Amino acid sequence: ELDRIRVGQLDDRLGLAVEAGDELGILAELGVQGLDGDVPRRRAHLLLEPAHLREIVVEHAGLAAQGSPLGRDAAFGLLEQRAEDLAAAIAYIFQNAEVLHISTRDYSLWGVSAGARMVGNIALDGLAHYGGGDLPKPAMAVMAYTGQSTYSPDFPPTFITVAANDGIANVHTVETRVTHLRNAGVTVEYLRYETAGHGFGLGTGTDAEGWLDHAVRFWQKNMNQ
Repeated sequence: ELDRIRVGQLDDRLGLAVEAGDELGILAELGVQGLDGDVPRRRAHLLLEPAHLREIVVEHAGLAAQGSPLGRDAAFGLLEQRAEDLAAAIAYIFQNAEVLHISTRDYSLWGVSAGARMVGNIALDGLAHYGGGDLPKPAMAVMAYTGQSTYSPDFPPTFITVAANDGIANVHTVETRVTHLRNAGVTVEYLRYETAGHGFGLGTGTDAEGWLDHAVRFWQKNMNQ
């Protein structure tokens, strides 16, 4: 059984955050109740780390959840698949840069929430690990409001931001990662906001407004001359 379920509005979707003790992953059956009655149930993976809330987003107006343990191998397999998709997209851009009229020099990789997990995987292991070929890591990574905790001395310069009142990405987990990255010799810029919550996007109308400008300046400082 799920120890706790908390549902909150995220843009046009609903976020389901679950804390499940020592379970790394949970396979949830999501049943959606609409005005016209039930619609077919859908499966979704909730990727967890011990004692930390994690997020899954479902594209419906309401949900009910009933959970059962998901094995460690399956949980990490889903993470690998998502990172492989991102690596394939980056490889496509490199392969078609001339047609797209873009430069791949000093490219940066940006992600928020679950997307920041994929960015973190690429930053940690590189593109070849995920089938993207022998391509360079990003010159800079932006990771916004994610509780992912991986780090290594090989991480590219990293911009990290979160709000103290984020109910999904725990600010203390984020700040521990910032410390670990800095101790490993990685260049890190960290911006902590107080009231922007989770999923603040551009930050418009919150105390996180303007964070994108800070991230762009950090990127410019870390471009190879």
